[in-house]
Amino acid sequence: MGFWDILGSGLKSVGNQMVEGAQNMQRCRSEYQSYSDSRLISIARGEGIFGSKFSEKTAAFAVLKERYGEDGAKEKIRNGY
Repeated sequence: MGFWDILGSGLKSVGNQMVEGAQNMQRCRSEYQSYSDSRLISIARGEGIFGSKFSEKTAAFAVLKERYGEDGAKEKIRNGY
């Protein structure tokens, strides 16, 4: 296998991981629509025993952003309410 074959397969793998991450974030976002603000804030802050994954944090922030706008969502996460 040559250099370009290795590079191509590596880029394909990265692309697949990006698609999986986007699908996971969309799935989380749909699920989080019904969550309370306090639960979304906890996820966005990464609180808990193991914390939240990046895609989960991003999805929780996106739902808060839909509800309160970007500044309102940041304020809620910052203040914890």
